[in-house]
Amino acid sequence: MKNTIGDELFDPIFEGLQEGLVVQDRTGKIVKFNSAALSILGLTEEQLHGRDSMDPRWQTIKPDGSPFPGEEHPAMQTLKTGEKSSNTTMGVMDPKRGLRWFKINSTPIYKNEELFAVTTFRDITEESKLSSELEAFYDGVNATAIMAKTDLQGKITFANDLFCKISGYSKEELIGKSHSIINSGHHSKAFFKKLWQTIARGKIWRGEVKNKAKDGSYYWVDTIITPRRDIDGKVVEYIAYRYDISQRKQIEQELLEVNQYLDLAVEGAGLGIWEWDLQNQELNLDDQSALTLGFDQTEQKLLYSNWESLIHPDDLKEYQSALIEYKKGNTKIYENVHRKRHKDGSWIYILDRGHYSKWDKEGNPIQITGTQLDITEIKEQEKNLKLTLEANKVGIWKYHIKENKLSWDKSMYELYGMDPENFSGAFDAWTQSLHPDYLESSQKEFQDAIDGVKAFDTIFAILTPSKEKKYIKAKAVLDKDRDGNPLTITGVNTDITAEQEALISAKKANQAKSEFLANMSHEIRTPMNGIVGTLQLLKESLKSEDQLQMLQTMELSSSNLMRILNDILDLSKIEAGKIEFENIDFDLNMLMENLKGLYQSEAREKGIDLEYISPKNKSLFVSSDATRIQQIVSNLVSNAIKFTQKGQVSLSLKILETYEESYSLSLSVKDTGLGISDEQLEQLFQNFQQADSSITRRFGGTGLGLSISKKLATAMGGYIEVKSQQEKGSTFTVKLDLKKSKKHNLIIEETAGFELLGKEFPHKILIVEDNSINQKIIRMMLKNLGYTCFLAENGKEAIEMVETHNNSFSIIFMDVQMPIMDGIEATKHLINKYQDSLPPVIAMTANVMQKDKDLCFEAGMKDYISKPLEVEQLKNIIINNSSKQKNLSDKKGA
Repeated sequence: MKNTIGDELFDPIFEGLQEGLVVQDRTGKIVKFNSAALSILGLTEEQLHGRDSMDPRWQTIKPDGSPFPGEEHPAMQTLKTGEKSSNTTMGVMDPKRGLRWFKINSTPIYKNEELFAVTTFRDITEESKLSSELEAFYDGVNATAIMAKTDLQGKITFANDLFCKISGYSKEELIGKSHSIINSGHHSKAFFKKLWQTIARGKIWRGEVKNKAKDGSYYWVDTIITPRRDIDGKVVEYIAYRYDISQRKQIEQELLEVNQYLDLAVEGAGLGIWEWDLQNQELNLDDQSALTLGFDQTEQKLLYSNWESLIHPDDLKEYQSALIEYKKGNTKIYENVHRKRHKDGSWIYILDRGHYSKWDKEGNPIQITGTQLDITEIKEQEKNLKLTLEANKVGIWKYHIKENKLSWDKSMYELYGMDPENFSGAFDAWTQSLHPDYLESSQKEFQDAIDGVKAFDTIFAILTPSKEKKYIKAKAVLDKDRDGNPLTITGVNTDITAEQEALISAKKANQAKSEFLANMSHEIRTPMNGIVGTLQLLKESLKSEDQLQMLQTMELSSSNLMRILNDILDLSKIEAGKIEFENIDFDLNMLMENLKGLYQSEAREKGIDLEYISPKNKSLFVSSDATRIQQIVSNLVSNAIKFTQKGQVSLSLKILETYEESYSLSLSVKDTGLGISDEQLEQLFQNFQQADSSITRRFGGTGLGLSISKKLATAMGGYIEVKSQQEKGSTFTVKLDLKKSKKHNLIIEETAGFELLGKEFPHKILIVEDNSINQKIIRMMLKNLGYTCFLAENGKEAIEMVETHNNSFSIIFMDVQMPIMDGIEATKHLINKYQDSLPPVIAMTANVMQKDKDLCFEAGMKDYISKPLEVEQLKNIIINNSSKQKNLSDKKGA
């Protein structure tokens, strides 16, 4: 060893230390070291001498894994402060041996007034590992094991947290008590006697114990009790480690019950079990398998060749093929249906299944275990079912997907009018028979069924070789392998040509009914236009109170008649699925206020108080179909007034929930009327039904109002609910979700009065109408609004009138159904001639079906007004089309 300082007297002491020792001068240079230092650090004298603690070799880390700065090294601290640094743990990254841990002490010494640091270090890497492992082991045991210590008298002296948690007792409740505190009573006294005898002899006892927790619940523990001895070998206490096995015991119990159930199920189902020893080519049958074949106990073991000889010759080839496919690994399980010869000579159908159950050391299969089930009765039922299906002309088919193989039974050939000899047996055999109208859709539905998108349940049409069209109802079931891949799809086809043709006829009849109703609507609305129009005109001229009351009665009667007419039309639209809704912005609160005003006089005449309870909002602007909402609530209010003899009817609007873009609302109509029984409620919303048939005679009505209201509410995404008690009244509540109007600051402006409208919105108006009464009504209405009108009696006269007046009219009110030339044809002719310079043409017709409106707009008409006409409708039409007319005039001026 090289010595640059030191007393020769101390060298032997340094060399005798098993700890590493280095001496560093004030600059940190290593000037002295012992052999142990070289050994521990794995360095040579040349590598260590003259180095300092900042050498890369000394790159260090703290116990928490963070870097250990060189200036904090114990030796550097000693040299800096002149004080001792003790028991510092430091990790050194050794390039060859990895991370090493050291315990380091550094002491200051002086020689010739020069300060040196004497540093000793000890490699504690292995000690750290052992300590960490022991600590982790103890933590693991304490976290997973229920630990307890017991003295020789059986009193508990220690219980860990897990013991307290699972038993429900605190440590204070357990210490000093015997384990009888958790005795469940499940085990016998002999059980515990043997336990104590074992540990008293100083031996370890292990067993499963059922304990009882403080709350009365039970739990199972796997227990190890170890006697602990002192230094003289004397047993001083018992340490118990318990592991919770409650879940395992529960699973064992469930498995026991399942096994018992399976045994009963196998026995009850008549399922026989067999084992085939592939090495010895022997089969062993259980009692049920032997019984199925009529064998006795002496015949339960037989050679495989004898077993195979029992199979019907016609089924043998398919049986052997199924076994070969399984042995090749092409199928997950061996399965086959074949006939076997019973001991009495009869043939029975067997459903046979099996799979490998034993392998040799090299992994080669040496045994197949399987089951066999007598399905002779099922096969007989299948045969009878097949005969029944054939008799009812229901065809059965099966398609093997991978093989593209399609098989049909006898009824399928008859159904499709096809000769089996000309049947290709491929998928194309079906697609080629499809009617062209169903080719694409039916193939897609079939592929969707194979892909698992949806079941194959459809109706399509086919063309037989003789070009006969047949309608087919088809249903099928998809069969998959264990991996979820489609194997086969099996289905039935039924000839429903008669039913389908009847359905088509019914649809045509329904369409004819709708057309009839539309025509009836037109015929009724035309005279109603005269009645309603005359009443409105009279209302402006009559001054006598008695005459006005009679006029109001006539208005109410005509209004009721129109509501009945509208109800019948709406019913037709709803049933045809052609009901449509507008989407306009309006104030729902104002709509309800107006509705109350509409029925106020009717309620007052009966001595009923009609009130409207509005929400806090003064205005509630929504975007929906105001007409339909008014129709729904009007029916409810009208019914409430009709069936209430005294008391009151309350209409209320409530906001249930407010969302970002919509409201959830309830509109309720409550009355103190007759009430409805539970039995009557069941048929309340049916077409043409009322709670009591006598009500029709007493109060009148079609029985359509509630039915249509419910259908309309449902179509708008809502519903109606009713609560009622006989003799105390009823409450009908409409629940709807309506979008908020984007026009929150909607301004309601009063339109000009009758006599001022013509001055504020001047127009030159042409009326095209063939009915003389309607001519008079609309001319008088427009006259009261301040207009002088021109008249044409049909479309041809209208064209001539426009030409005569040099296309100077500003609005044209055009009837649709007229002789010589109707309004549609006349409008098209005028638009074709005058293009954009033609004034707005307003459809004026008793046809109110949506398709009639569509025809008007397609022809180029700008707006639509239905008969019977109302003054307010005319005012709105004129005002709305005045801006259009201004733009038109500007174009003409240009």
